[in-house]
Amino acid sequence: MGVDDYVTVDQVDANGRVTVPVLDNDKDTDGSPWDLKLSSSDPDVEVGKDSLSLTVGETQRLVLYTITDADGLTGHAVVVVPARSALRPRINPSAVPARVLAGKTTDINLSSYILTREGTKPVITDTSSIHMAKGTKDAKVASGGSALSFTPRLGLHRADLGDLHRG
Repeated sequence: MGVDDYVTVDQVDANGRVTVPVLDNDKDTDGSPWDLKLSSSDPDVEVGKDSLSLTVGETQRLVLYTITDADGLTGHAVVVVPARSALRPRINPSAVPARVLAGKTTDINLSSYILTREGTKPVITDTSSIHMAKGTKDAKVASGGSALSFTPRLGLHRADLGDLHRG
C-alpha cells in the first residue's frame, strides 16, 4: 500500500534538488516492505532503490509512483512537490539550540538557524514580532534584519533561540 509523501523545505538542497525516501512509509500487507520495488513513469524523476530524486520547480507538481510487491501486486502513491515559492522557512533542527553566554550580547545570524528556499534568506521585517522571553535582557534586530542581537540576563545558566518566539 503506497502512502503519499510531502516535500518540505528542509529536504531540498541548495540546488533545488530533493530525494524523497518514499518507501519509508509504504507497506506490503501480505509480505515484507523490504521486498517492494519502486518505479515512476515521470521523465524528470530519478528512481532509486527506495527513493525518488527530483528538482523542485516554479509550479506545484504531483509525482505518481508505483510500488510492486513480491507477488506482483501494485499500489500507487503521490509525492506532493510544492512550487519553489511555496517552500516556507523552518528552524534547522540540527542547528538549535543556539548557545550564548549570559550577560553577553551575541548577534545570532538567522541564516545559521533558519532554512529557506534557494535564493532567499531569512530577514526580520517586523520588529514588533520580537518578544522577549523570561531570562532575556534584550533582543533586537541586527545586521539589517538578517540577525537577532540577543542578550540573556546575567546569571542565566541556559538560553537558547527556542526561548524567543513570534507573536
